[in-house]
Amino acid sequence: METKVIAVTDEDMLMVSPDWTWRGKTGFKVRPSWFYTVDRGVTRLDLSSEQARTLLIGRLVELVPIEIRDDELICHVRVDDWTFVGSP
Repeated sequence: METKVIAVTDEDMLMVSPDWTWRGKTGFKVRPSWFYTVDRGVTRLDLSSEQARTLLIGRLVELVPIEIRDDELICHVRVDDWTFVGSP
């Protein structure tokens, strides 16, 4: 499914629009598998979050769903035909 990244939180989550729909559920929170920024309180948090924002905000991405957990879509995220985040 294709959507646009509108925000990257400092908690390893993407916000997308339009909302994703998968297996009868809908939402706007996406947690890429295998993608982690550093935890809160760690000195590199701002840098890693800012780099993710620079690379992803405003980009059209393809979501390849794996599962839904706590109203978040856990998935692979592909940008420009290559997997940006989400491949082991």
